[in-house]
Amino acid sequence: MQKVIRTGLVIFVLIVINVIFSKSASEASDFCGTELTSIDGIPVCSNGTDQGSLNYCCGTGPFGYQYQCTELADRYFGYNFPSTFGRDYFLNALNLGFAPLKNGESPVAPKHGDALGFDNRTIKDPTAVGHIALIDKVWQSTDGTYTVEIVEQNWGSPTISNTGRAQLRMIRDAQGAYRVDDRGSGFVTQGWVRFFGYQAIVPGEYQGSLWKNPQSHAFLEAYEQNGGKAMLGDPDVRAGETPYVHDWCVKTKCVVIQDFFGGSYGDLAIIFNAWMNKAFVVRGAFWEFYRTNDGPIALGSPIEDEHAPITNQTHLHPCSPNALSCQGFQRGSLNWDGKSVIPISNPAPIPPVNIRMR
Repeated sequence: MQKVIRTGLVIFVLIVINVIFSKSASEASDFCGTELTSIDGIPVCSNGTDQGSLNYCCGTGPFGYQYQCTELADRYFGYNFPSTFGRDYFLNALNLGFAPLKNGESPVAPKHGDALGFDNRTIKDPTAVGHIALIDKVWQSTDGTYTVEIVEQNWGSPTISNTGRAQLRMIRDAQGAYRVDDRGSGFVTQGWVRFFGYQAIVPGEYQGSLWKNPQSHAFLEAYEQNGGKAMLGDPDVRAGETPYVHDWCVKTKCVVIQDFFGGSYGDLAIIFNAWMNKAFVVRGAFWEFYRTNDGPIALGSPIEDEHAPITNQTHLHPCSPNALSCQGFQRGSLNWDGKSVIPISNPAPIPPVNIRMR
């Protein structure tokens, strides 16, 4: 009788432990579809007891499997990208309409609204699907490092409480490139992608879905620093040969260029300066003059954006006394007096002819 009582007591204790453990796991795992946080009014949802797995707790919705990491990205960008795993946003970026900004290589910093990609494939597991998160905030600390705060779905496990948010350290190296720490658990940070519309041609994109460093980064920087889509529009063929980055050659002189149209500035071009590893916008009357007067021969690449006269500041090509604005080029400058473009040649081209272009 005593033995029976002892056996029953052991069984009772085991049942209690199991109930407590199950309750703990249930509490750690939010219910399927629970809003964990949000970004720009878009809810970030829990994948319930399927958290951190390839399963999905709420079937298929208009933006894919609910609530996988890719479902959040698709819902945020407003398009259900076909056959896309977490790692594929970066790997297939240009085909999808994203600019791919490689971790540890890009001088263009991540910002709010970008997506951050991770790849966890290995030799033993070459089909691992990776992970995708959305960047909400980026800030710099007093020690010079940066913090990237992301929001994400389906990270972690059902037994660990998930806020839908995480923070990663980022540094900027001596060459000016940004590097975000890896996520851990074998997830390597690929880079961040910036969306321009599904299958849109991206500022800096070469034909064949190619992205070149430093040229492509320079085009994207120039595009964003000069007002982006609102001011510059989209890559266009109205004044050029192709909407992609390409060489425009006049006789033996070439410039690397991409044409744009549809913004407040009208027809314009972004031109890369190989000597400076930077790109500059040439627009309005200056672009019309450059385009119709053999700009690659007569002026070469720009060395600055158009600007108004600036007092007490030295420019390689300062504005003429009566100019309202001007822009310097390797072989001269263009000045605008309110009625017409006044070209001024430079007797000493920049860089000097004996300096080899990089």
